[in-house]
Amino acid sequence: MNGAKIVEVEVFTYLSAKISTTGDSEVEIHARLSKASQKAVEKKDHQHKDLRIFKSNVLSTLLYGSDSWKMTNGISKKLEVFQNRCLRRI
Repeated sequence: MNGAKIVEVEVFTYLSAKISTTGDSEVEIHARLSKASQKAVEKKDHQHKDLRIFKSNVLSTLLYGSDSWKMTNGISKKLEVFQNRCLRRI
């Protein structure tokens, strides 16, 4: 573009979603699990009081953009394991 060099990257963030050049959802899943885990730790003191906090803060963070993921058995299992671990903590 106008003589400017364009740098090619493997992964970039667009609208808070990680996008890879392969089109694979694994990078985004890993990022979502990490962000949801952070939310779960932040809300740890309140989770024992109310399941609504888990549903509104943690699950919404985890599943943001999930409608565009290529869902595989492995991804589904990771999400299920994370959710069960959080629910056990509550």
